[in-house]
Amino acid sequence: MNRRVPSCLPKLPIALLLPALALAACRAAPAAPEHAVHDLVAELPVAEATWETRRADLGTPAGRAALGDGWGRNERDEDGVSFVWSLGREATLELVVLVPRDLELEISARAFPAPDAPAQRLAFFAGTGRGAVALGELELEPRWRTYRLHLPRRVLVSGLNVLTVRHAWSRSPAAVRGSRDRRPLAAAWRWLRLVDSGAAMAAGDGTHEVEAGPPGPAAAPRALPERGLLHLPAGSRIDFFLPLPAGSILAAERLVARDGAALRVSLLPEAPPGAPPSQGGERVLAGDAGRAQGWRLPLGPEATLARLRLEVPAGPGSVVLEHPRIVAPEGSPMPPEAARLDGVTAAAGDRAPQNAAPAPSRPHVVLYVVDTLRADALGSYGNPRPVSPHLDAFAADAVLFEHARAQAPWTQPSVASLFTGLWPGSHGVVRGDTRLPADLPSLPRLLADAGYATGAAVANGYITEPFGFAAGFERFTLLPDPLTRAEAVQDAALAHLAALTADGSGRPVFLYLHTIDPHAPYDPPPAMRRRFAPGVPPEAGSMERTKALADGREVPRRPAEVASRLAALYDGDVAWQDHQLGHFFDALRRAGLYDQTLIVLVSDHGEEFGEHGRWTHGLGLHREVLDVPLVVRWPGGRQAGTRVTAPAQHVDVLPTVLAAAGLPRPPGLEGIDLARLVADPAAAAERPVYSHLDRFSLEGASLEWGRWKLILPRSRAFGDGPLLYDRRTDPAERHDLAAERPVLAGWLATAVRRKLAATPATGPAETAVIDEETRRRLRALGYLH
Repeated sequence: MNRRVPSCLPKLPIALLLPALALAACRAAPAAPEHAVHDLVAELPVAEATWETRRADLGTPAGRAALGDGWGRNERDEDGVSFVWSLGREATLELVVLVPRDLELEISARAFPAPDAPAQRLAFFAGTGRGAVALGELELEPRWRTYRLHLPRRVLVSGLNVLTVRHAWSRSPAAVRGSRDRRPLAAAWRWLRLVDSGAAMAAGDGTHEVEAGPPGPAAAPRALPERGLLHLPAGSRIDFFLPLPAGSILAAERLVARDGAALRVSLLPEAPPGAPPSQGGERVLAGDAGRAQGWRLPLGPEATLARLRLEVPAGPGSVVLEHPRIVAPEGSPMPPEAARLDGVTAAAGDRAPQNAAPAPSRPHVVLYVVDTLRADALGSYGNPRPVSPHLDAFAADAVLFEHARAQAPWTQPSVASLFTGLWPGSHGVVRGDTRLPADLPSLPRLLADAGYATGAAVANGYITEPFGFAAGFERFTLLPDPLTRAEAVQDAALAHLAALTADGSGRPVFLYLHTIDPHAPYDPPPAMRRRFAPGVPPEAGSMERTKALADGREVPRRPAEVASRLAALYDGDVAWQDHQLGHFFDALRRAGLYDQTLIVLVSDHGEEFGEHGRWTHGLGLHREVLDVPLVVRWPGGRQAGTRVTAPAQHVDVLPTVLAAAGLPRPPGLEGIDLARLVADPAAAAERPVYSHLDRFSLEGASLEWGRWKLILPRSRAFGDGPLLYDRRTDPAERHDLAAERPVLAGWLATAVRRKLAATPATGPAETAVIDEETRRRLRALGYLH
């Protein structure tokens, strides 16, 4: 498990070490003028830092890194010492080992003191499930003691090791002593540590209970930027994923080793374009110790994308590098793929403000959001079923963006990105209890300030006043039924349109519609059910059923059959939405507004039907929830029938509307005017697209760049490591290539972490005050229990 780098280290003693074997060759003067390419101290926050599990103080936030499933909350005993209970039948430990070797696991623990209970025995296994390997058992006493278990080298791997702990029994305090605590408690744990077998054997017999003092602190790589120091304790490593120019050199002003520690430097280049991944072989460049100043280590003559690993083997001591950096001869070429990504990242948004157009030339604007609509649910995006004739006809009369992406897999942060032109990390509306900041420029506020008459009709309880989305609208209607149909939303919106134009002022109108028909529960009207889901039981798409699938309370034995049934009901909902959309466009035509209006039709996110083991939405970052339809009709039908292949995204909607209205854009927007893509698709063909998830305990982010898609977990609940897909050959995102292309995966993960670190501060988002009516609406949509 990779553990992210903490902030600065405390004051460090300076004594330097360097690889002596490489010293003579490395101290030659450079042949040409050089320039610094990468400052490794500055790069540390976006690198992958890993360190061995030395000690975990359980019951503390830091100690949770060693705990997997089956653990209770952090607590303190009567002496104020932190601890945590292991619960139920079993729990898992997550321990990091860099170099597999014979180790001893030492724990401070005690059994739950249940009267008349048998002895509490803990059985330990390496791994989980049927393939787990038995390691032995420990019998716990009801008082705090220290115990030891041998972990042989043969069962350990380099990296994350999962140990399963099975309890002989567990008891509820409510059953034992009348407490309100109904948790199934098995054992209390104070701390754990890993020590080498040789050192541990000197302190006990190596098999059963031992008395040992508390272990030392965990060892994490750290940086002291103001002094230019990089500190690697023994048993730690840092992986930098860097584009290296030809002739790159790893240099440091000094190196210091303490207590016999040594630095190991290795380089793993990415395979050349068109070559198999196996051709990128790792090279060990230095692995010895020595002393000198002005240390230099050549990394190779060719430009390459590579993983540079700095590692200090397990043992005592540490290594400190002073001003470590990558230097290269001036004018050395960079790897072409690195230059492309860096270039388009820097130019992601067109920040030049446009001049305001005269008010009479400003078009009306309609932003129509269909909740939970997958792109591939529509005929114009490849669905062979005839579910969307009206939307397909509209797409033929407009501009369709084939590769549109949502900035988040659920409604609240996605609509916030549509309204603000910012990705979720910037606007901060990422959890269900956050509110769009009052001082943040948003689409309805900007248009209202420019003289637009503004109205909204919505059916989703998250897009309401308690969450800040009603600000800027003169007329705002939240439909009373949480599961209202599209026709009711459209009727309310058209009523707003009539009221806003009745005064004869000639003000342009901004109309926002948010329908919810495809959202669970999947319950199409009878005509659409008979047509698209004949024979599917009505209860198959109920909220109770879909919520149980999403929560994991129901695991279908035949997932393909369940997915087929739900998708059929979903198609019926989409077909009804499409039917009503045709009526809405007809109403605009009858009012003489269709051709004078900028119409943006988009979805906030898609829906999952078990493709990657998840159901509904808001739980993952795969294509099912991020690939959304986006169709734009400019006034007069400009460029009608065009299909754009360059990537588009939610953050582009605000800049597009402002440009069409001739209004200046606020500074810092992260999207572009989509008209630019229509005029020159190649200009942004490789623009990176970032998406974000921070909901419940699921934290992650994704990057799509050209053919590549990377999903980076940022919490244990979301996943253990990055997922890499080639969308060109694997559009369904079925085959993870991270193990085959670790350098590419690591470099894209670095880009995601850099995006997270560089997110401009616009908040924090405000805390929403949620009334009971809003809670009722959100419960009806499955958002709240």
